[in-house]
Amino acid sequence: MLSQQFSGIDAVLFYSTAIFLSAGLQGNQAVYATLSVGAVNLLMTIVSLVLVEKSGRKMLLLVGYGGMAVFTTLLTIFMPQTKATENAVEVSDPDGGMNALAIGSVVSLLGYTAFYAVGPEMFATAPRAAATSVLTGVNRFGSLFIALTFPYIQTSIEEYTFIIFVAFLALIILFTQVFLIETKGKTTEEIQRELRRKMT
Repeated sequence: MLSQQFSGIDAVLFYSTAIFLSAGLQGNQAVYATLSVGAVNLLMTIVSLVLVEKSGRKMLLLVGYGGMAVFTTLLTIFMPQTKATENAVEVSDPDGGMNALAIGSVVSLLGYTAFYAVGPEMFATAPRAAATSVLTGVNRFGSLFIALTFPYIQTSIEEYTFIIFVAFLALIILFTQVFLIETKGKTTEEIQRELRRKMT
């Protein structure tokens, strides 16, 4: 669960309006883009409920984290370009139309959110209560850490902030591929046996 926070999703959800403003959107455009993030998250969460039993949790995690890495990389490309062309756009379009690179940033952030929502939780619907309690605590600690540090990181490295999340996503994908098992169609006992075999 900590991988969710270090993939950058809390930074996106908590600071999306500020991210959109720094990506070149203005005023209400940034607010509407933030509302779109919530709508995409809801819609894709519903889609993932259908996909999780058909595709399996490990596959969806890999697809979700992989898509997030692609769109975070695109965001890291679009944001500096938007900043570099901001003055030229203001001169060529004084009415405040959206820069194509700003649109690329918005699409990247929405794509990132969609792939986040596709990646499921690893536990089945009836996990062990103690594990869920511990993981929820870890999850909230990760959220707090990201919420407190993201503004400082963004101030320090500005539009390159998401490079950190790209690196974390690469590590998360590697960890998921190597260490996690597929749970689709397996009983709790089968999963435990497979985990024990993998650990020895």
